[in-house]
Amino acid sequence: MAVEERGAAPLQLTLSQNAPNPFARTTSVRYLLPSAGPVVGEIYSVAGQRVRTFARGPQPAGAHTYVWDGTDGSGRRVPAGVYLYRLEAGGLRVSRRALLLH
Repeated sequence: MAVEERGAAPLQLTLSQNAPNPFARTTSVRYLLPSAGPVVGEIYSVAGQRVRTFARGPQPAGAHTYVWDGTDGSGRRVPAGVYLYRLEAGGLRVSRRALLLH
């Protein structure tokens, strides 16, 4: 589930560390877009397999939050472990690590 927040646009693309981390049920991923445009946000296993897409397509500038429930794109619970989440926008790519516990 993605949530849009109103406020002044940030000066640069920012991907915050998920919270809580580690997590067991849900975690929030917050990102800031300096300008409106196409965005791709994805979660990968450490083996490099895409687990879930959380953002794809045009989004407005500003703060956004995605809440991940530890499931893949089909709604199946993924195994405990380290996952990488990545955001691409405006020609930039940033990523962070999340630890899922069961």
